[in-house]
Amino acid sequence: MEFVTIGNPGNAADTTGSPNPAGSVAYTYDIGKFEVSEDMITKYNAIFGTSNSLVITKDTRGTNKPATSINWNEAARFVNWLNTSTGNQAAYKFTTSGVNDNLVLWSAVDAGYNVNNKYRNSLS
Repeated sequence: MEFVTIGNPGNAADTTGSPNPAGSVAYTYDIGKFEVSEDMITKYNAIFGTSNSLVITKDTRGTNKPATSINWNEAARFVNWLNTSTGNQAAYKFTTSGVNDNLVLWSAVDAGYNVNNKYRNSLS
């Protein structure tokens, strides 16, 4: 995946539109430059779907179409896979490896813990 950096910590929020305020990003992060394709989800499912019951559900509109109908939990697990498959830290922490398990906060004893964002690992 190709990523772009988002964020300009300290930038002023736009207060002229709706919602108000909008546009201020207090931290820097990377986001995929292009949509996640159905083919990418199919590849994830081929690895995890059969053995761990971690199938990501999606609409079937075409291999190169953006994947749709994915819930937040599935998206977070996909992000974790992207990170760990390239040798990086998982971004999100779950209670177990089940598909519908709850997200838990990173704690001060975890490498990558960030007091300002306890949901996402800073090393991911």
